[in-house]
Amino acid sequence: MGDSTALEGGPAERLLLTGEVAAIYGVDPKTVTRWAKAGKLACIRTPGGQHRRYPQPEAPLPGQDGPLLTAGEVAAMFRVDPKTVGRWARQERLPCIRTLGGHRRFRETDVRALIDGSLTLRDEE
Repeated sequence: MGDSTALEGGPAERLLLTGEVAAIYGVDPKTVTRWAKAGKLACIRTPGGQHRRYPQPEAPLPGQDGPLLTAGEVAAMFRVDPKTVGRWARQERLPCIRTLGGHRRFRETDVRALIDGSLTLRDEE
């Protein structure tokens, strides 16, 4: 069965298997299935309805432009509590990305720029 292609007709676009999507996001395949059931991730059902296939992401995935850090990792770099990092993100002082599961991740390049002084935390308004 090799490559999965579009099941609805139209251009033959490569569709991803659940395991492939899980590898991209670094999660368990069951998590991908939960996201699809919750509507957080688009999927197409096979004609038998038993299998899910996922379209290729159109935008670059978070982390493809560099590693992503957790709040705890950022906190260790700044020597502050992880709650402080979360507060900075909530106040939009520190840019973050939300995972499909709702967790915050921070681009390592942004954090390093803050540490080096080439970027500053946005002031509270």
